[in-house]
Amino acid sequence: MSGPKYSQLQLERARQRRLEQERQRRLEEERRKLELQRHIQALHTQFQQVKEKVAHYGKDILTSASQYNLQDSYSVQLLEDKKQHLQEQLAGFTKTYNENQISSMESYRKDLKFLLEEVSKEFQKDRLEKIKNVEKEITSAQSHEKQEAFLQESENLSVNEKKNYAIPEVKRKEKPQEYEVDLEEVVDQVKEELAPYLETSQLPFHSEVYSLYQSILSIYKNESFDSGYKKSQIDMRMSTFFTMQPKYDERMSRFQKQVQEYDDVYLHYQSLCKVLEKEESSAYSFDGVWDKDALQQEVIMLERELADKQQAQYISESVEEVMGSLGYDIVANDYMVRTKQTVHHNIYELGINTGVNVFVSDQGSVLFEVSGVSEQEKDLTSNERVEVKEAWRIFVPTMRKSKKG
Repeated sequence: MSGPKYSQLQLERARQRRLEQERQRRLEEERRKLELQRHIQALHTQFQQVKEKVAHYGKDILTSASQYNLQDSYSVQLLEDKKQHLQEQLAGFTKTYNENQISSMESYRKDLKFLLEEVSKEFQKDRLEKIKNVEKEITSAQSHEKQEAFLQESENLSVNEKKNYAIPEVKRKEKPQEYEVDLEEVVDQVKEELAPYLETSQLPFHSEVYSLYQSILSIYKNESFDSGYKKSQIDMRMSTFFTMQPKYDERMSRFQKQVQEYDDVYLHYQSLCKVLEKEESSAYSFDGVWDKDALQQEVIMLERELADKQQAQYISESVEEVMGSLGYDIVANDYMVRTKQTVHHNIYELGINTGVNVFVSDQGSVLFEVSGVSEQEKDLTSNERVEVKEAWRIFVPTMRKSKKG
């Protein structure tokens, strides 16, 4: 068996530029996919939030209305129709997307974003007015119920007693205390106000704002407090927040700058992993320690690996093209990945029992080795060794010709 002969193929500058352009194109494509996937995931979270908000819309007031048999009243029907229409809009969104196609992802994101904007806009429109109309009907039903109770009781009273008893009842037109303040709206506004400051637990002031929000929810859910007292306590706590808000904003601005700087490098890292088909390390995720320097070093290593891999692939394809043009057919191929080296193997048929094994490493090295070809593992016979030597003698001029181009 002849020993392997060594040759180094140098890429022309124009070819190197093309490889670099292709490398950048693939990385930009993967980066765009990752960005779109993030946007879509954020919209999915928003979708669930809107869905829950719509499901909760008017829930308490509708329960109260049913207690007075107002299910079929005009105001209740308007509120329920609005709620049902919003739920149908959300349920009607069944579009999907192909995560490997940027155009599909962009179209999906655009349509979902539009739907959420429209549903949110419609949800806010005359929302409080519809609730207040139901509240008025409940107040009227409560007043009517009291009047009925009075009339039944008054049958056992004298005329003067009826008069004295009826006057305060007829004149009383106060609204039930629980409807004086729309606490649901108040808490929704608080949640909206605090949301940016609770977005991630890594914010330097997150625990402070979270404790504030939990105390407000505790007040809202406390049934021993009336609505007026709840509102005053919530306002007092929000006043404390507004006093601290400028400092929170300043710290958030610095935090967001750090996040953006790290995220730019992290997106590039994720893109390289996608192209190289490597598993991402959890050490670099946003849940881990943000070591930007370590991540940048990892990116440099991956960029070098991608460049070497792409160059080796190009050389392998070029060798295959040249060998094919010289009339040699591939009878076997292999792709070996080792700790520090990736090697492409292509075996081309030279004769009935001989072939040339072409090795292409990730460093661009090309080695040619003529050997015997057999479906079984066995030592070469003396006759087969002669055939291999003769095949090599015939192939050498071809190899020299391929080097000259």
